Amino acid sequence: MPGNPTTYDLDIVWDAATNTITLEQNGVNANSLHVHPGDTINYTSQQTWAVQFISEGPAGGPSRTAPPLSATELTGKSNESYGTGVHSDAVVGNHWDYVVAVVDANGNIRTVDPDIVIQGRSDDD
Repeated sequence: MPGNPTTYDLDIVWDAATNTITLEQNGVNANSLHVHPGDTINYTSQQTWAVQFISEGPAGGPSRTAPPLSATELTGKSNESYGTGVHSDAVVGNHWDYVVAVVDANGNIRTVDPDIVIQGRSDDD
């Protein structure tokens, strides 16, 4: 596979003041993430958390399939980190539907549905 795989270490950040969840990498918003086949996505949070990847396909397209990942469901307690690998056959240009959830201090489940788009590496776009 051309290019070097990237590892994304994403923090799931719950902001009780604004009732929002943000995915951050090194303090930078990563709610819209572009990944490549062969990459790894790791998640962690200060809260109990879960990530579920639902489907993959063209943006707005009706023919959606399970995303090509090593794990389509991840869960962790506070400060636990788990990840999933993007298969080498992930289709460039496809979008993934997925949901990130945290349990807030009152025991309520809060969710967000960020975006992931599969990109080709610069020498195979």
